[in-house]
Amino acid sequence: MKTKLVCDIVQDLLPLYEDNLCSDASKNAVEEHLSECRSCSTLLDSMRSFKETELSATKISKEDKIAVKSFRKIRRRWIISLIAILLVIPTIVLSVNEFRQEGICFTNLDDIFVARKYLKALEEKDYEKMVSYMNYEDIYTRCKEMLALQPKDYEHIFNSITIDGMEWMVSEYEYSFYSDIEENFWDFLIREQISGVMIPIDKWEAFMEANPNVLYLREDGLYEGDEFTQYIVIETKWGTFVVQNINTNIECKTAVDFCSAFNIVPVALYEEAKPGLKEASNTTYNEMQEKFAELKNMSLETFEEKMQEMYRNQLQEADTLGFSIKLKDIEGNMCYYIDENGFWTITYKVELSHENKTYSVWSDVSVLDGKIISGGGISHTSEELHLHRKLDEFDNLLILTYPE
Repeated sequence: MKTKLVCDIVQDLLPLYEDNLCSDASKNAVEEHLSECRSCSTLLDSMRSFKETELSATKISKEDKIAVKSFRKIRRRWIISLIAILLVIPTIVLSVNEFRQEGICFTNLDDIFVARKYLKALEEKDYEKMVSYMNYEDIYTRCKEMLALQPKDYEHIFNSITIDGMEWMVSEYEYSFYSDIEENFWDFLIREQISGVMIPIDKWEAFMEANPNVLYLREDGLYEGDEFTQYIVIETKWGTFVVQNINTNIECKTAVDFCSAFNIVPVALYEEAKPGLKEASNTTYNEMQEKFAELKNMSLETFEEKMQEMYRNQLQEADTLGFSIKLKDIEGNMCYYIDENGFWTITYKVELSHENKTYSVWSDVSVLDGKIISGGGISHTSEELHLHRKLDEFDNLLILTYPE
């Protein structure tokens, strides 16, 4: 396929073309352009006319000829060097970013482009395109891995940790984080508003007395931290604690409930929960085996067809909720990083519209090998959107998972 040259490039090449110093490919491209472009042809004629007039009117000495040739060589080398620099700089930038695993680099160019195309298809409500961008093989592999798990793999394991001379139990998944805290333990968790923690009431009150401006007590009895974080006091048979006001937290009744909802719990609570945790792991195992039973003998091709149809239906259902998005310009409105699963997560700023109101939000797209793993997740800082149930439903419908 031939590439047509624009006038600016042709005009830069005309001196080389006139001196018969460019490659055959460049020569042919220039001639093809000249045959169609009157402006560039006129410029070439003017160059030739000026050259002939100059040579006939002036007697050029041998030294002058050498100087002219030298100047031409310098000019040609300058042009070639400039082109080389323009080609090398992007390569260097991409290579440095590749080494650092940050920014735009060789391995995420496709991922960044496909994330944008996916969101563009969402903007245009082109659901067939959105369906075509999804990575069904990754979902299939993860479902197969779930089938291979054993009951012990679902068991919620805790490790012992000593805090202020007292023993507590910390979730195995979070143990390294909690064991690395060097400053005042409870003060750090409250100040940073870490979730999943049962904070002893005496530690909470001591922090509040020393730091009265970090959180405040509302009239309804809730403590409020940042824009969306609230705390509530709960009474349990293991003591009085302050926890973040999340439904799954305040609905806890049994020791197993607390160990499932929190990452740090009292030792007495954990000891009571241990038998139930083992039973809960067996129950979860049986539920997951039942959920993925259909997949045991299902081929990847059949799985893709099933998931494509399901996602197509999800997107059409999402459309009925009345939301629409519009992509903003890339500059300053995109960020990207590698998440804990090794996926590139590309975040675009978009305009979300609903019922004649428009909000500036972020949309997260996770990509692997140029295919969408998880797309369209909406994050925002708008208090008006915080409890918007339809937005939560819309958000969930954009995410493709194996059906319950």
